[in-house]
Amino acid sequence: MKQVISVLVIVIGLSGTSFAASLGSPSATVSGRIIGGTNATINNYPFMMMLYGQLPTNVYALCGASVISPYHALTAAHCFYGKNISKVYLRVGSSYQNAGGTLYTAKNYTVHPGYNPSNSDNDAAVVLVTKSFLSVPGTQSIPLQNNEPAASTTCYALGWGNTSPNGPVAEILQLGNYTIQTQSVCNQLLGTGRVTAQMYCATATKGRVCLGDSGGPLVCGGRVHGIVSFGKSQCPANTAEVFAKVPSASIRNFIRQVSGI
Repeated sequence: MKQVISVLVIVIGLSGTSFAASLGSPSATVSGRIIGGTNATINNYPFMMMLYGQLPTNVYALCGASVISPYHALTAAHCFYGKNISKVYLRVGSSYQNAGGTLYTAKNYTVHPGYNPSNSDNDAAVVLVTKSFLSVPGTQSIPLQNNEPAASTTCYALGWGNTSPNGPVAEILQLGNYTIQTQSVCNQLLGTGRVTAQMYCATATKGRVCLGDSGGPLVCGGRVHGIVSFGKSQCPANTAEVFAKVPSASIRNFIRQVSGI
């Protein structure tokens, strides 16, 4: 039986003024990072985009996001939580964090009504635009996973975050490789109960996210299986990172309700 989600989703409207402010440096608390990853080109990952927020003092790079329909992008709920964001912008069609492609102004964003900031459960949000992302040459949407994959499934994550725990952000899109783990392995690496039914944990095989490379996709077999959510402080090796589980009933039904896909 499909889980029913309350219709009382949180929709935040945004004004449609042009992108005018300069880009500031992202805070470590709002942007994750892929460490030891490899350079990637947007031509190979045409669904990937960068999300920015207008805060009181500047426009900041917040998170990664994925094109999931002509008018919808998928990202993490924690990208917006507790931040005084007046506008959201998205850069589409560029391998670079702060240059190229096309900038969009979002109409609104919707945070999962069950998002729990204390444990990052249901860490999903959908951003709406009024002009099709697919009008940008080469841009494509990526399908969503509907069924839970087996442990040992191989995947990859994408992002523009820091390339070392205290280092600079990546100007060029980075890719890291992952393997989804069993619940028992997650419990061993992260603590019993830390990974809920709305989460995966996965271990890196080359490159790794830290503090989530927030909002970016975990892609397995050409479909979005996860949303980069959180990891241990200082990005230690030999552990696991956590991703919001897109095919979980709670998150998948939320996305369907908000976007129609």
